[in-house]
Amino acid sequence: MTSTPILARLYRVLEPRRTLLFIATLGLFLLLGAGMLRMRVSENIMAMLPDQAESLFADFELLHRAPFLHKALVTVSAKDDTAASGLTTAARNLAEALATSQAHDLFTRVEYGPPAEAGPGTLTAILANQPNYATPESLRALETKLAPEAVREGLRADWALMNGPEGWAMKDLVRLDPLNFRATALKGIAAANLLPGIRLRDGVFVSGDGRHALLVAETPIDITDSSGSERLLRAFDTIAANVLPEGITASIVSGHLYAQANATAIKADMRLIMVVSCVALLAIFLLFLRSLQAGWVLLIPLGALCAGGVAVSLAFSDVSGITLGFGGVLLGISVDYGLHAFIALKQGGEGQATLLARVARPVLLGAATTMAAFGVLLLSDLPAQRQLAVFSIAGLAMALLLSLVVLPQLITPSPLKRFPLPDFTRLAQGRRPLIVALGLCLLALAGWQGRAIHFDGNLRALGLTSKAIDAAETQVRETWGDVRGKAMVLVQGDSLEQALEANDRLYAGLRGGLPSGEVVSLAALLPAESTQAASRERWNAFWEDRAPALLKVLHEEGRALGFSKQAFEPFRNLITQDVAPLSAEGLHALGLERMYEGLLLPPQDTGKPWGVLTLAPDTAEAARLTAEASQGQARFVSQSRFGRDLGQALRDDFVRFLLLACLSVSLILLIALRSPRRVLLAMTPVFAGVAGLLTVMGLGGMSFNLYNMAAAILVIGLGVDYGVFMLERLERRTDLGTEHAVLLSGLTTLAGFGSLALASHPALNSIGLTVLVGMAGTLPGALLLLPALARSQHD
Repeated sequence: MTSTPILARLYRVLEPRRTLLFIATLGLFLLLGAGMLRMRVSENIMAMLPDQAESLFADFELLHRAPFLHKALVTVSAKDDTAASGLTTAARNLAEALATSQAHDLFTRVEYGPPAEAGPGTLTAILANQPNYATPESLRALETKLAPEAVREGLRADWALMNGPEGWAMKDLVRLDPLNFRATALKGIAAANLLPGIRLRDGVFVSGDGRHALLVAETPIDITDSSGSERLLRAFDTIAANVLPEGITASIVSGHLYAQANATAIKADMRLIMVVSCVALLAIFLLFLRSLQAGWVLLIPLGALCAGGVAVSLAFSDVSGITLGFGGVLLGISVDYGLHAFIALKQGGEGQATLLARVARPVLLGAATTMAAFGVLLLSDLPAQRQLAVFSIAGLAMALLLSLVVLPQLITPSPLKRFPLPDFTRLAQGRRPLIVALGLCLLALAGWQGRAIHFDGNLRALGLTSKAIDAAETQVRETWGDVRGKAMVLVQGDSLEQALEANDRLYAGLRGGLPSGEVVSLAALLPAESTQAASRERWNAFWEDRAPALLKVLHEEGRALGFSKQAFEPFRNLITQDVAPLSAEGLHALGLERMYEGLLLPPQDTGKPWGVLTLAPDTAEAARLTAEASQGQARFVSQSRFGRDLGQALRDDFVRFLLLACLSVSLILLIALRSPRRVLLAMTPVFAGVAGLLTVMGLGGMSFNLYNMAAAILVIGLGVDYGVFMLERLERRTDLGTEHAVLLSGLTTLAGFGSLALASHPALNSIGLTVLVGMAGTLPGALLLLPALARSQHD
């Protein structure tokens, strides 16, 4: 490369000015360190999503916007029947403590039961609006209660109720609903209840067995804010411990649990990764290099890490924690260039400038191909993968600068006490048939097993969940209902009325094809005005012929039991007079806005549409019914389908990135080596590494995900590096300690990636395992397979 004489001249220019160079280098390190301290790290999952794939991004944005998913569900549990007697009191006390001024910035509203305005009159008000909810099914159910004997039995039950302890409180309800129509009416409205497992006791939400109470908490802390989530959960634990009596415990379920767990895991993993990587690198250096001056090489990955971090923070407002976790990997890559330069320059004999020019050629070519491989990720639709590309390219550029400009000024020639290693080239060429046969078998295995590899788009699989989180989720699902496991269906309209009309059509289609209780819809509580008008017409037509006979029977039977003549006047008005339509404001006045606000998406900006959410089973049948009922206008957001779609997007991206990376690397090699045969030889470690990776992943049932895809691209970059160095060694018959340097480079990379395999966070762990497997093929491919295929000048 033409740049190598320039580096030799630069070495001679800097040689008498070393002190100035070292001061400038120290200043650069301090500047990069200051930039790292100002970096803003985020665990926002949006960085994991393709921002150019509109459908996937819109689905996740809807999942993120859903109001009910942003509420925290607190389950207060009693361990036995004795503790259960104080459950409702404990739930009230905890709710009040969470909403106190000390925690006001964390919990803005905590509810343990119906709002205060939703008093005894709320049920009466809902029944007074039965005409607005009348459906053919509900009217058929009412007809069974109109026979004289049924009327007589209903009135006897009312008389007993009126003369019981709650008689006075039930007076208005009995006058409006003497025949207990409320069971039918409330059954329909219950379809708007997000948590079907709720019962009411002493004004507190409780479970059917009476052993659990529910608090619904609202918080301004975003579920992607890891530091805020940590404060919120810490405050919750402290308050619960101070407020709850013995025998009663509380658990919280919200997105904050995952944000806090992942942030904690990533921070702990980053500390572990850096410590293990540095210790492993130091051990490798002491064992194989046995020179104090080799310690200078360790500064190269530190500079690369800082440069990569600062570059990402300048290019992106928030840096993904996973990107920084990739720093352990960069430690293993960036040290490679320093190792090659150190081992070559340590030999001496030809003058340091001349040796630098000779070693710079393969170093620069290897770095160019690795950067090209990572550069492909700049085309990714995933912000996190673009961050990885910037991080890696900037870090590798800094590693080159330190390896070829600064490090040579720190090295004095002296014989290295090398660790005794075999002559890999002689060994490979002496067993050429066996090694080539093994390589062909590996390729065949890769072709066979590669087809079985799965591309996993499940985002939860990339996040950390603990046994405590799983237990809390299971408790909520079993006690209150599986709200979080349902699919969400979004309909929109230019106005609230248009959105409600679309939602009514959707609800009718889903209700007709799915089992009762499987659909949660606002249509059951707040139908569109046009739907209510049709219901009132249906109601009036139903009672037109039936009302006179029923009122006569009601009057006669009521008088026989002791009811007054005017006792059922409200009921007579209900079935003979018109009722006004019900509006969202009317429900709010009744204290029922909590029931519907979780399903309503007001416009985010002026001119944006209204949205209404419906929850349905996450099944293909529900998706089909949605498409038919809405004529394709509704968005069916399935968490399982989201994972499948994302997995397909990953598969497409992987093939595209693999082809582009190989193409860009091959083009650079072709320009530099000027021979297709030499290019294929240089790519031999890549083929071996990718083949080994596909084989082991297929046999082991491993999957590609959003992050280990980038690790697979890395195998290409590293493989080309080793191929270029070994090809230079074989063709030029020059021994600059190349085999020694390639082996050490592979070991240092394995040290960096090996530390990632120790991470508890699934995303970091998958990166480490993927490259460990890939490197297990790349290193033998460079040291053995390439020499076996490339006939040396001695043949």
